[in-house]
Amino acid sequence: MEAFAKQTSSSNKPTGFTLLEVMITGVLLMLFVILSSTVIHQGAQQLQKRQELLEIFNQMDAWTSEVKQAGFAAVSLSPGWHQKEIVDSRGSTYQLRWRVQELTPLLKGITFQLQHPLDQAILHEWKSGILFKP
Repeated sequence: MEAFAKQTSSSNKPTGFTLLEVMITGVLLMLFVILSSTVIHQGAQQLQKRQELLEIFNQMDAWTSEVKQAGFAAVSLSPGWHQKEIVDSRGSTYQLRWRVQELTPLLKGITFQLQHPLDQAILHEWKSGILFKP
């Protein structure tokens, strides 16, 4: 009889998952999905921002070459503040402001500021110099 009792008690063990385990797993899975989607969304925004800045910097490179070809006395290289509107391929506009300083007779220093057109927040700032050969 003892052998029979042991047999029935071992076969009465619950199998599968309890409701509490299923609920905890569901909550953890939902947290994982939410956090993953947030990380993916932020990554996509950063990639888009990099592409926009790369496009703007390519425009800046072309503009700098044009200004340098215009010569040392070009209007856009006169000392003081200047500004220009830049439009990217998606149609977004930005304000490019630059300050020119004459450092030596053949060297001008330029501080660039890329601003958002609506709130005038500075998105990026960098400095450069243009050296003219005599």
